[in-house]
Amino acid sequence: MGRPKEFDCEVVLERALAVFWAKGYEATSIQDLVEATGVQRQSLYDTYGDKHALYLAALRRYASQASRQVEKLTQPAGSPLGVLRDFMLATAKDAGCDGIGCMVISAAVELVASDTAVGAVVRESVDEAERAFAALIEHARAAGEVDRRVEVKPVARALVTLLWGLRTIGRTQRDPSWLQGVVKHAISGLLPSPT
Repeated sequence: MGRPKEFDCEVVLERALAVFWAKGYEATSIQDLVEATGVQRQSLYDTYGDKHALYLAALRRYASQASRQVEKLTQPAGSPLGVLRDFMLATAKDAGCDGIGCMVISAAVELVASDTAVGAVVRESVDEAERAFAALIEHARAAGEVDRRVEVKPVARALVTLLWGLRTIGRTQRDPSWLQGVVKHAISGLLPSPT
């Protein structure tokens, strides 16, 4: 019988997530993970498998956390259009604050072309965001806040693209007002008011 683990797996995963998020997959070494988590190399292997398996666990955790934020959009407490605008403006404001960006986007850029497991996590994240935006647009149409002729699926996809663009460009564009201006223009164009 093996010895019981002397560390909290959830804490270790959060610490590993922070390293992968800041450095990316390729630039993160096992030694980086040992130092960040305080867990010896063999214990990391015994618990999570290899570096790739630990990365996938961390990426799934990050994607799950991000999904919970986006899911809040599906049941807006106030004006659906206001909720959408506030969410996107907050994303624009925060996108450039640390230069790290979204871990799912980093995974897409770094690994999707060569890693089907990472690709599946990225696709699910995109699909969840699209579903949340579609639900919010439906609420906005029902509330009479946007033109009923607005096509939900294409606009939801455009909003996902805008969201990912904000998080990507935010790495280099440190002026939140620049990104917030993009949001205001895009939302007014994508979701016209009823005539």
